Amino acid sequence: MSEEYTRNHCEDGQYRADKGGEGLNLESLIFVSGLSGSGKSTALKTLEDNGYFCMDNFPTVLISKFLEMISLGGVEFTRIAFVIDIREGSLLQKFPETLDSLTKEGFKSEIIFLECEESTIINRYQDTRRHHPLSKADILKGIREEKILLKNIRDNATKIIDTTNMNVHRLRAEIENFIANRSQTNRVDVNIISFGFKYGIPLQTDFVFDVRFLPNPFFVPSLRDLNGLNGEIQKYVMNSPVSVQLLDRIFEILTTMFPLYLSEKRSILNISIGCTGGRHRSVVIAEKLKERLQPLQEAMVSIYHRDISR
Repeated sequence: MSEEYTRNHCEDGQYRADKGGEGLNLESLIFVSGLSGSGKSTALKTLEDNGYFCMDNFPTVLISKFLEMISLGGVEFTRIAFVIDIREGSLLQKFPETLDSLTKEGFKSEIIFLECEESTIINRYQDTRRHHPLSKADILKGIREEKILLKNIRDNATKIIDTTNMNVHRLRAEIENFIANRSQTNRVDVNIISFGFKYGIPLQTDFVFDVRFLPNPFFVPSLRDLNGLNGEIQKYVMNSPVSVQLLDRIFEILTTMFPLYLSEKRSILNISIGCTGGRHRSVVIAEKLKERLQPLQEAMVSIYHRDISR
């Protein structure tokens, strides 16, 4: 950027660029990236609906210049989002350099990375009868090449979202939850996911807790068709002293981790709790853990029961 263009970090967390009384009051700068077919269009539309000025397929190397131009022109954009993906071609390799430059200039940016299981992406492409941008003939080959090209961006992501079992509404809620929590710099964003091991461990996870040793309501005929949100199921599972002890230990581990995460500037913690099918025990423990964590000031808790309807 030009020497005339200066930026100061303000106490309110915003970044202001000034020249001759004009400036850019930027509250949030987000980059959306991820695999083709993983939901980037939905994510960008959600950001737009929440007050972001969004730009899709904008050249990475021009981002700094764009921010300079709008600041000098007196345009009031407080929230800006860019999509960064393989459509950039060779320019994609310049993104780490651009990100580093923005950081040095005083901008605090965040990266949302969307991914999905290969089989689900293949099904989505087949349903829409579209070609993968990297391989028209072989979708799987294109997906794997794309993963390699986007690895650096994924490794630096603020939040990784696995959209395999998400519909549009769930993805919107996930993005909106991220927006709502992003200003809570002294809190850990705790995402609790219940799941069934028979359907695979969630890709987006930091800790996995296996609760398959707890009493299983599936073998009680009157409880089998209910799920872990039901009071009778919760009573059945939590009547076991082992369930109570397990919940206490998980709570103890997580509350020990919170200050350590915050000291390392890590604000997101993904907790996966699994039973066999993901409908009973894992849901109960996830719900009870949420109840224990929600009163804590250092935790912002969200919950997602991935396999409860299977």
